[in-house]
Amino acid sequence: MPEPREPVPVLLAIDNGLSETKAFWNVAGEPVQLMRLSPEIIEVQSENLLESGLLGGRPEDNALIEIIDGRLFAVGKQARDLRGKSPVEETKYQMSVYKILATVGAIATRLGVTRLELTIATLLPFSEYQDRKEFIELLKEQLREFNFRKTPIRCKIESVAVKPEGAGISISYMHREANFKDQNTLVLMVGHRDASLLPFEEGKPLTGMGDQLGDQLGFLELQKQVVTRAALNLSARNQVRLPEYLFRAKAEPEYIQRIAEMAVTGTEIKKKVARLQEAITASQKWYISTLTHWIKATLGPFLSTVDRVIISGGTALYLQEDLVEFFSALPRLHDPDSIIWGGLESQAEIEAWLGSEIDTELAVRLADVYGLYVDTMARFPNLGPGETESVTELDESEESLAVATTSEELTDTEPTNGKAKAGSRRQAKDVKLPVVPKQRQGAAKRS
Repeated sequence: MPEPREPVPVLLAIDNGLSETKAFWNVAGEPVQLMRLSPEIIEVQSENLLESGLLGGRPEDNALIEIIDGRLFAVGKQARDLRGKSPVEETKYQMSVYKILATVGAIATRLGVTRLELTIATLLPFSEYQDRKEFIELLKEQLREFNFRKTPIRCKIESVAVKPEGAGISISYMHREANFKDQNTLVLMVGHRDASLLPFEEGKPLTGMGDQLGDQLGFLELQKQVVTRAALNLSARNQVRLPEYLFRAKAEPEYIQRIAEMAVTGTEIKKKVARLQEAITASQKWYISTLTHWIKATLGPFLSTVDRVIISGGTALYLQEDLVEFFSALPRLHDPDSIIWGGLESQAEIEAWLGSEIDTELAVRLADVYGLYVDTMARFPNLGPGETESVTELDESEESLAVATTSEELTDTEPTNGKAKAGSRRQAKDVKLPVVPKQRQGAAKRS
């Protein structure tokens, strides 16, 4: 099939989580797609690629990008088996740029084209969001032309929008909740590396806190504590498995045995299991104490005025009982309906768009980027997957969030509400840490 004469228009919303890249995308007028890339990224030399398999297989698993200065980066599952060096000298936002290049290259490969016209929206943790101007400049520069698995990819960039973690969920609830602008709302995101807070006072973003609203208090901090307390000495391959096994161990204790078997053999396994159990218990107590202390110290008196809290992120799911206990003790959050588990209301919507079921755990982890995708689709209705509903302009609270969080759009756009189907509310108290059915094992990994 010959390549189209004009670049193919693609709308892309992407979340470069440290444990997984998650992206919703579509070609204008065509179905919504979900793409997920493993987080591994390594700088490689061309001589190490002869038998690597990076030029075949699924493009999102075996991504190889060559940037404008000639350097090569392997991204995805295959990268963990290659010889090379971790790009430790790169800034965090540079790593995010490379992951976006890999995603865009994989999309182009799946479409069988080499030229794209991109409208991009992305989420950054607060630690990277402070460098958003540099991030956008680098992203535009690198996207214009790069090689993906030795094929030149050229992109015309129509729009770039950057928002902090939690913005997608926040905008979703502005659409859904008529009383959002009448209440004080807190959005808490806890992911693999970062934790983020987005406070709203009577529907408007609380200003003046800057980078205090984000810290590196994600699942990695808990993992570091467990490794230290249990004296775990793991190979590089087993270190990759540890986050998922540790996460699963809370609901499926047999994963503690698996972790022990990665570290020791023979009669030492039983001893290591016992030490791991003690280490996990102590680390969980330390972690929730550290996280809640940070929340209290960051928000100060505002915390006692919060009428509703929206909790999301894969690690937040791991901490659900502790977080619900913490928030329900606050003056205005005694009612279980005031503690909302972000992502549950959008699960049915995501399944409808994709035409397939997804795990509850995955729905929670996709909630933020899905909200961003719906919002971006509404701002560019000509790029949507189908006809969009007739909608009104953003109200004052939504517009203020857009101003507060959008760093740059390269074209003027008319802000509108998105095509979001209202779903029945499911609360944090309804959520159980999921055990993945055998036939779907591996379908959902934690972020």
